[in-house]
Parts: sequence; structure tokens; C-alpha cells
Amino acid sequence: MQQAMSAFSLDQLDEADVYLKEAGAEADKLNREYMRISFLTNLGRNFFVRYWWQISVVLIILGVSTPFIFKKIRRSLWKRKLANLRLELLKTNELIKKLQKECFIDGLITTKVYQDRAEKYADRITEIKQKMPLIEALLAGKKAVSKTEEKQTASLKI
Repeated sequence: MQQAMSAFSLDQLDEADVYLKEAGAEADKLNREYMRISFLTNLGRNFFVRYWWQISVVLIILGVSTPFIFKKIRRSLWKRKLANLRLELLKTNELIKKLQKECFIDGLITTKVYQDRAEKYADRITEIKQKMPLIEALLAGKKAVSKTEEKQTASLKI
């Protein structure tokens, strides 16, 4: 620009015009560089700083909906567990019948083996029958209460 001003003051209009065009091109180049740098700076700004309110909304929604989702998942797991326990109870009863047939009708196993296996099956049936009411109470929304707590509260009421 200074060269264009000095050429203009010396009445060298053609040279002044050339210098002005060069200065304009240089100004355009610097302007594009400035825009590029500002764009990169804006892109490079921290993600959380740029999107803080959207992130806040998402976190609030997650915080509110998470307990409901976990409750539904827990209920479905309890239902599946209860169904599996009922199926296992039926299968165990069938195994006891099969064991009785093998021992008393077919004579394939001794009574000692029968007693040992029947005792294991009976223990498992007892465990299943203890777990099933607890899971049913959980599914009904009641607080699961053990048998000893029920006896204690019953004795207090008397």
C-alpha cells in the first residue's frame, strides 16, 4: 500500500494500480488465512464447552430413566428365575419318579443308591420351595420376608 501511495504521489498511475492490485490480493489471502484459522480454532474448542447444555439434558434424561430401566430388567430376571425354578421343580419330581421306577420296579439300582439320590433331590426341592415364595413376593412388590422374621413378628403379635 505504501509503494502504491508513493507511486501515486509521483504520478505513476499504472504502477500504483499494480501495487494496489497486489495489496488487494495479499489482503484477500490474509483474510482467507484468518477465516481458516478461526474455523480450526472453533473446531478445536473443547467438545464439552461447545455442547454443555445438550450434554446436561442427556445426563438428566439418563439419570431419570435409569432407575425405571433397571427395575424392569430386574423384574424380567426375577420372572425368568421363577420360571426356571418351577421347571426345575417339575424335572426334579420326574427324576424322583424315575429313580423309584429304577429301584423298585426295574431293580437297576440298590436301595442305598436310591436313598442317597432321593435325599439330594429332596434337598433341592426344599431349596426351590424356599426360593419361590421370596421371588414371588419380590414380583408382587412386597418386601421379601424370611420365615424366621415371620415367626418373630407372629410371636410379637400374640
